Amino acid sequence: MTVERDLGYLQSLLRELCALPQETEWVEFKQDNDDAPMIGEYISALANAAALLGKQYGYLVWGVEDVSHSVIGTTFKPSTTRYRQQELESWLLQKTAPKIHFRFFEFAAADGQPVVILEVQAASHTRCSSMASNISASVPTRRSCATFRKRNGRSGGCSTVCPSSSNWPRKILASTRCSSCSTTRPTST
Repeated sequence: MTVERDLGYLQSLLRELCALPQETEWVEFKQDNDDAPMIGEYISALANAAALLGKQYGYLVWGVEDVSHSVIGTTFKPSTTRYRQQELESWLLQKTAPKIHFRFFEFAAADGQPVVILEVQAASHTRCSSMASNISASVPTRRSCATFRKRNGRSGGCSTVCPSSSNWPRKILASTRCSSCSTTRPTST
């Protein structure tokens, strides 16, 4: 499902995302990072975070400074980036399961700086993962809650699914206390 976005829409979306007070579970800012496995982790995490938080999409934005949210431009061009002798987008599509709908948009911000927005559709399945790094994330059932957390400057994978649920992720990457319900859980499964 490909949705075209015109330049006006993309520039308006960029302004809206930059106006957020900080990065969120469903919005991340980068400058030039083109590490394909890391992008795969973000696709998985953003799809799940968007679903958990009731958002239609999650976004990874290149060319925006983390703290000030100033547009600084990027040299990252997903349309010409290759990983392991494959086009980046093709490689990413092969490494996510179940299929996650995402789209890269390369455009110039209002001031002419090059910007890339990766728009990731919210997960509609019970589990999305990036096989690129073997990190999985679960979309919880109604009787559980989940919180995405950053670790080492990245938000890869799901940090928690409360013990009231039977769908614990295989790899837990965050603290042992759920910030949504304060339930204490083991640090590994």
